Amino acid sequence: MERHKHHSLLHFLDRSQHSAHVYLEALQAIEQKLRACHEWPDELPRMENPEFLNMMLLDGCFLLELHRTKEDCDTTGYADDDSVFGPTRADFFADNMIHDLMLLENQIPLLVLRTLLGERLPGRRGA
Repeated sequence: MERHKHHSLLHFLDRSQHSAHVYLEALQAIEQKLRACHEWPDELPRMENPEFLNMMLLDGCFLLELHRTKEDCDTTGYADDDSVFGPTRADFFADNMIHDLMLLENQIPLLVLRTLLGERLPGRRGA
């Protein structure tokens, strides 16, 4: 799955024409709000920045690309046999994705998605 997440990040960045650095800076500006959305079990070490921000960027881009390719049916740049983003991915969605996305520990704060969609990027309204 990590390979698919990295592919989605590259496609997202290519389409947005922004670097990952721009998004990481925007996420860093709201890091405390994002951390407040998560509870860290006592037995797990707290995820440090930049690992936390990189995870938010990677997982957020994955969700946005997943939604875009499913709703728009635009799989441009993805291989035909890509089980997540390709045109033959229907079985993947039905069997795996929906269940995994609904797990509490896999949910991404809406603030991450809004930030990645540009609401908090430099030079954009709401920044």
